[in-house]
Amino acid sequence: MTRTRSSFLLPAALVVGLLACGDDSGPPGGLDGSVRDTGGGGDTGGGCAPAETMCGAICVDTETDPANCGACGAACGSAQECVAGSCEDACSAGLTRCGGVCVETSSDPEHCGACDNACGAMEVCGEGMCGESCPVDTTACGQACVDLESSSAHCGECSNECGPGEGCDMGACTCAAGFESCGGDCVDTSSDRMHCGACEAECAADEVCAAGTCEAAPCTAPELECDGACTDPRNDPANCGACGVACGAGELCVSGSCEVGCLAGEESCGGACVDTLSDPSHCGGCGVACAADEVCNGGSCTAGGCGGGRTDCDGSCVDTDFDPRNCGACGTACAADEACFEGACGGCADGVPCAGACVLTDSDPRHCGGCGIACGPSESCAGGTCMLDCTGGLDECDGSCVDTDTDPAHCGGCGTTCGAGEVCLGGGCEADCGGLELCGGRCVDVDDDARHCGSCDAACASGEVCRGGTCEGCGGGEAACGDACVDLSTSDNHCGACDNRCSPEAECISGRCIVD
Repeated sequence: MTRTRSSFLLPAALVVGLLACGDDSGPPGGLDGSVRDTGGGGDTGGGCAPAETMCGAICVDTETDPANCGACGAACGSAQECVAGSCEDACSAGLTRCGGVCVETSSDPEHCGACDNACGAMEVCGEGMCGESCPVDTTACGQACVDLESSSAHCGECSNECGPGEGCDMGACTCAAGFESCGGDCVDTSSDRMHCGACEAECAADEVCAAGTCEAAPCTAPELECDGACTDPRNDPANCGACGVACGAGELCVSGSCEVGCLAGEESCGGACVDTLSDPSHCGGCGVACAADEVCNGGSCTAGGCGGGRTDCDGSCVDTDFDPRNCGACGTACAADEACFEGACGGCADGVPCAGACVLTDSDPRHCGGCGIACGPSESCAGGTCMLDCTGGLDECDGSCVDTDTDPAHCGGCGTTCGAGEVCLGGGCEADCGGLELCGGRCVDVDDDARHCGSCDAACASGEVCRGGTCEGCGGGEAACGDACVDLSTSDNHCGACDNRCSPEAECISGRCIVD
């Protein structure tokens, strides 16, 4: 999806930086890794590190690059720096940013001499060193040894902190270099929208202040500017993953990669999109063909026709109320921008049409924030954003979902590590596994663990579950998802495929999440 915007010139500082990138003997991206010339001369293909974004012909870290802060072309003001993808007022002279806060490392007892270098409870910090007493010509303000004539945290007297954009000069708070006094506040007129270039010179609502001039706002992350328009590279088939990367005929852009354009509930088998719940040539999985006198119903080959309100369309048992390839009747296909609802092709009463189904992009994990933007295996979609969502008795520890009942690195709680020779059993560190088996450092029940069925590392085949220490196939119409057999045509947690959870507003019907 694109929206047109005016061109946005690269800042002069960035142009100069590009011209100076002739020596490639140093580490990629320079010392801070924020900008790396790919040598592409305008090539917008791959080559960027995982944490980098292609902006024009260079790879940049939009979390730290002041010329592309949060998005390509989003330049910070001359008195600002890029912190976590957001332009923040730069720390005044003599201050250092530690944990998002500007501090005086010369006197701060929590950051003495360097960020996070804390002094002891009975020590003071003076001239960047922890000691027992303050140096000569400094004043003790708590554990900080400061010069009241120049300390912006203790200007003129202890705890008298200067405001944003101010510095301490001869014991009085005044506007720091690069700031002007506007209405009693010290502002950076090179980047302040309310005082752009001069006091009271306000930019329009759709403009930003860059180098003291009001200009059209750049694209906002995760959008990129491609040929003068803002586009989302996560789902734009003409700019998939990067500007100019076009998907082929019949392909969709899914999470920044071109994939075979399969409809909701379908998968690619040999380059063709099929519904393994109903396709007689790929029934329950790619290449699993039904006999001539059988139909594919719910992923299983059966004789005697379709049941459960489904219709036999050339051996495929489909629900013509919701099937976009057989909407209302066999062979009636909906258009690419339509969905099938109650046997009719059209728009959606709720949500938007994505791959033939009506979805809510605020909460659908396969279309989170837009069609084709899929969340990860342990993520859910909330407000159009993928978020880690630990379910099934798992807990979030250090950004991962773990089982605190069995994980020796997080036994009973995050960060609780078992000692050498111990195992984690029921959330407690023990000397042995009791009646369970020790497999790969974890205690497991080999009676029902599909990865260790009957013994350690004896994994069940795809489509099987572990029951009583023996691998078994699931019954007709069911598929193996983890350690359970489920009906992919009706399971809200495994709709059409294992771990494909429908949003709370949707229901799994015929293997598709349907918003009623």
